[in-house]
Amino acid sequence: MKWLMEFAEAAQRTDRLSDRPNHAELLAAGLMGEAGSVLAELKKEHRERDAYPVYRHRMVEEVGDFLWYFVRLVSVVEPKLLSEFEVPSEPSRGPAEHAIPLFLDFGGAVGAVLALVSSKSAEQLHNTLKRVWKLLMSI
Repeated sequence: MKWLMEFAEAAQRTDRLSDRPNHAELLAAGLMGEAGSVLAELKKEHRERDAYPVYRHRMVEEVGDFLWYFVRLVSVVEPKLLSEFEVPSEPSRGPAEHAIPLFLDFGGAVGAVLALVSSKSAEQLHNTLKRVWKLLMSI
């Protein structure tokens, strides 16, 4: 998973929030915002269908932005967790009708991360971050 570690190092160099006392909370807020953007792109694609030809480009951009916040947050709150993440060798391609429930699960898991960042439950946060990663890999 060399690319993820390289991405994490590059993201660290571009993190303009790192000197803030509420760094993790700001990263979590950014993560939630980007998750909302991912969900919005899915909604636009379903609403507009063929009239939204830039869907794939926009979704890749939004997922990339989400990944930046996610990797930064994990690096700050659970740094060893990054090395545990796995990437499937083949992307899963389920039927389009399953996309909305998957994306809603993704949004809910990100919301749970937001709620857990300030809590004292490191184990719950650890498990929820792993769940978000698995859902992200499904998306």
